[in-house]
Amino acid sequence: MPKSPFKKALLLLAYTAVVVLITWYLVAPKNQTPIHVESQSEHRLQEMAELPAWVKQTHPAPRPLEPEVPRDSGQEFTVGEGQRYANLQDAISDAPDGSTITIMPGEYYSENVIDISGKSRLTIRGKGHVELLTNNMQSDVIHVGNSNNIVFDNLTVRHTDPPKDTRCSGNVFSLWNSEDVTIKNSDINGSGVVGIMSYDQDGLTLENNTFHRNQYAGVELFHSRGVSRLNNNTFDNNGRHIDVNGNSITEDTNKKNLEMSGNRFLSPPNSP
Repeated sequence: MPKSPFKKALLLLAYTAVVVLITWYLVAPKNQTPIHVESQSEHRLQEMAELPAWVKQTHPAPRPLEPEVPRDSGQEFTVGEGQRYANLQDAISDAPDGSTITIMPGEYYSENVIDISGKSRLTIRGKGHVELLTNNMQSDVIHVGNSNNIVFDNLTVRHTDPPKDTRCSGNVFSLWNSEDVTIKNSDINGSGVVGIMSYDQDGLTLENNTFHRNQYAGVELFHSRGVSRLNNNTFDNNGRHIDVNGNSITEDTNKKNLEMSGNRFLSPPNSP
């Protein structure tokens, strides 16, 4: 018995609906957990692990994300009259890692220690004749702590002259628990206990400096973790020229954690 036109229309409508549902199921996106941007590389690596070998050869796995390498800022700071910074400490506080601070000619007095703590790849250099002085006989002039790759170049650093009946109790440079500090082309005029006190230091370079009038020692090296290199320095009128863990050094010496060459000793030490 032939079907009525009405039944034919119903069958056609049902058939169309089934086709639409099947098509939607095949092409519609599956309900998947969103992948966080930071984990896309790891997700891709997991996908590649499940692929056949021949696919892996033509589609190499992505390289994991590498941590960002810090770059030197390259910023320049200038200290001096008429410059943005009138004193060195303010410039040090503002300077990011990788900066260079240039000090214009002149004398710079400070009641407090010049502090460099937690810094990296910082260069401080004098342009012409630059003197950094403190009026505080009990204070170090410059302190470097927990820092690395610090360079001082072309500076005169000292206490102001104390009264004849007063002795300084502060050092000129005090280096503590730092790494790769360089002091070069500088005048370390004591009127202080030690010109350079280095404690628990990992890597120290002293080059082309003059150490004189330091009451206890021009350079004191105590508990060095790395090599201290002293090249082409001049020592004169110090209590001890160089003290290494309590031992007086009066000539170029090379031993564990100490390398010396080209140094000049113009006078005997003032104390044994």
